[in-house]
Amino acid sequence: MCELKLSKIQTPLGEMIAIANEDALVFLEFQDNDNFEKDLEQIKDFFETTEIPEGEKFAYKTNSRRT
Repeated sequence: MCELKLSKIQTPLGEMIAIANEDALVFLEFQDNDNFEKDLEQIKDFFETTEIPEGEKFAYKTNSRRT
């Protein structure tokens, strides 16, 4: 299974947490959301991990084509 990495993103509305593996963004949520801890535990359970280390800032590519 691909290793997950966590990144904190500062926005005008508050801090967001992004979690991704090498293939996809799997979680994007405001940290002050009431369900944040529960959602984080579900991600850990689904990917069978106990920790999600903080990684470098993510750069994402999209597969969409503009015409």
